[in-house]
Amino acid sequence: MKHSELELRSVLSILAFTASTALGGCAAEEDTTGQIVADPIAAGLLSADWPGTKMGIAPPVFLDEGKMKIVEVEKRDVRPATPTFPAEPDFEDVPENEVTLIHTATGRSYSVTLPEKIGEVAKARAAELARKVMERPTLPEPTSAGTKKVIGDDTRVRLGITDGVAKEGWLAALGYRDGCTGVLISPTAYLTAAHCVFNKQGELEKSVFQPREDWSTTEGNLPLSPWGFWSDLDVIVPKAYTKNNCNGHFTASCIQYDIALVKVERDQFASEGHRWWFTPAYETREELQTRQLKNRGYAGCTAEKNGVRIDDPDAPSDCWSGHGTTLWGDQQSCPLGNDAYLDDPWSPEVYHGCDTNGGHSGSPMFYYRADGAPIVVGLHSSGERSGSEAINSFKRFSANTLLWINGLL
Repeated sequence: MKHSELELRSVLSILAFTASTALGGCAAEEDTTGQIVADPIAAGLLSADWPGTKMGIAPPVFLDEGKMKIVEVEKRDVRPATPTFPAEPDFEDVPENEVTLIHTATGRSYSVTLPEKIGEVAKARAAELARKVMERPTLPEPTSAGTKKVIGDDTRVRLGITDGVAKEGWLAALGYRDGCTGVLISPTAYLTAAHCVFNKQGELEKSVFQPREDWSTTEGNLPLSPWGFWSDLDVIVPKAYTKNNCNGHFTASCIQYDIALVKVERDQFASEGHRWWFTPAYETREELQTRQLKNRGYAGCTAEKNGVRIDDPDAPSDCWSGHGTTLWGDQQSCPLGNDAYLDDPWSPEVYHGCDTNGGHSGSPMFYYRADGAPIVVGLHSSGERSGSEAINSFKRFSANTLLWINGLL
């Protein structure tokens, strides 16, 4: 009697299970630590449309560094960054174009070596995204007065959908991620602060990105996520960040490397029609001083003090505990302070004067170009208060920053 295809599959499954049981259970996962990935595109470590393929450029080399513990997280109200001061003297500087990629599907960490011609790849990807982003419409933002003290008067205003700011437009590129803010720089990747993707134990926290999430009203006791929930796939951070244990012990020295590129899987149903992202760029200090820099972030309402949640004294005036996932923005432009590294013409950390508090971490420092497109030049990293004075810092982009970001998109 001839077996049907279904019967054959059942028989083969039983035989496979019996064989694995005889060997002591399920087959052990192969340990590939120390091995180079033969085909990074097939392994899901590079995008299928990576520009270097058509250009005849060898792909980056991905060296398997072994397992990294990844934990799933539930939504938290705020993820503040409070670095330890002063900077640690034994901090080891590593070139920023040396990066680590963490593949959430397998939980494996890879050291990435970029090819010599990665600049050509980055340039091609940047040109492609810049060309596409100009097809997007620009919508204005409302302005009104704030009242609470942060740096002088708190001049932030709420920019939620229920506050009359449309879900469509450039602000749809900003989103909420686990108590922080992220900004899309392509249809499937966003930037945020590196300290936003790790917990205090140094473990990667796999989460979701919610573009344009808004909880500016308690009606229905539910947030509005018009573009759905986009799941983390790959997380890429500068190697110096993990090598210096910044993921477990965030110090002042870590701010210069406080950036993460997160590739996502879009919520295809809810995100249909989403088409906004910012364009990253690097600029000299002289150029930055001519810009009307802005900051938009998901300000949190609470803070942590001695392990206890309290109302954040730096929260916006119209904020309430447990409902901090609403976009806020300073009406004023962000005045530039000193460079943290005065001897470096491309100082990777710059002080700024926009009002922020916990939750703004990872939010973009950007300006609108004459043609209306938003250009992001850095990410808010942390704020520190010394008496009545508040100092806010952002991780500034350099040529090397964009080399690995655009080169790995």
